[in-house]
Amino acid sequence: MSATYQTKGSYSGETQKQYTYALLSPLSHPLSKQEMQGFLLEKGYTVIPDKLYKIILENFIIQDALVFQCNAAGTAERAVIGISQKVSCSAVDYISGKRIYNGFGEHMGDFEEDDFIGATAAALNNISYTGESGHILSLQELATSFAARENSPPDHEEDNKSEASFGTGFFINNKGFIATNHHVIDECKSISVETNIGNIASAEIVTYSEDNDLAVIKTSINSKKYASISAPPLQGEYVATYGFPLIGLLSDDGIYTDGRINALKGFGGDKNYLQVSLPVQSGNSGGALVNKYGQLVGIIASKLNAIKVADMTGEIPQNVNFAVKESRLTRLLDRVNILYSSNHSGKKAYLPEDLNKEIKSYTVLISCQY
Repeated sequence: MSATYQTKGSYSGETQKQYTYALLSPLSHPLSKQEMQGFLLEKGYTVIPDKLYKIILENFIIQDALVFQCNAAGTAERAVIGISQKVSCSAVDYISGKRIYNGFGEHMGDFEEDDFIGATAAALNNISYTGESGHILSLQELATSFAARENSPPDHEEDNKSEASFGTGFFINNKGFIATNHHVIDECKSISVETNIGNIASAEIVTYSEDNDLAVIKTSINSKKYASISAPPLQGEYVATYGFPLIGLLSDDGIYTDGRINALKGFGGDKNYLQVSLPVQSGNSGGALVNKYGQLVGIIASKLNAIKVADMTGEIPQNVNFAVKESRLTRLLDRVNILYSSNHSGKKAYLPEDLNKEIKSYTVLISCQY
């Protein structure tokens, strides 16, 4: 015996936006995933499978995508006939993280798999049709459709409504000077920074190097905590960073990641860069890359475009990211006589949890208004 006992779903009253893409979250219940994909295809969505979730999150900004997730929401006894399965589904805007759709379904079938399939379909039942022909997005289509969007500035509305982008920076002394990437502040009409304790202030560009993708900005905030420049980086050494990747999708409080220095040259053998293995997403740009002693060895700058490489080679590279060497920053600071702390002594190594607190203390969120 099979029966659907409950189905409901509603959109947020605040959205008038038309969505085309459905990105499936890998956090969904395994028994719901297949039904999610099939159901959204029927609704006309271009479905991005959960196996591409991490690649999408790290590489692309898709303006008209919803992130779908369905999970078990308990069970209920149904008189004599048995126990039904409940499933809750949600969809959030890929860019803003705002919840757009909530759905709930309850179903009882002959097997557990039937229960999840029926309840998932019920929870998604009120999803609107896109009017398109649904299909699954391929790597090749992703490469050609979205590769150019990764580093493009936001489109400006005809009514000149302000647009914003976000990046990371860090204090280099106690005089309000902050280092970041040039591309983080390029073409900004106004720049503001927010410290880890919530202090917010405007900032002005002091100097920059477009070739090395570095910039220095100045704010009225005089931080007691700031980065200390290290001795030259070493291949294989432990490194970490703290930054603000994908504001709205990931934690707004900042994220700590760690890894290793894989090579002392960047893409194509560029001597100005390091290749590092720690995870990097859009928004990490400009963050301090430090060693286990808390000393600055580089500035997070870019990541290898996994989709472009996959399109060329058929293989998806994992965690191939780049940082500008600290020596390029010191050259820029010396050129305009900005003081910085240089510590080459071998201090006691930090535990990861303590290193996180140290980097966080002098890291700032940078907001750029276009």
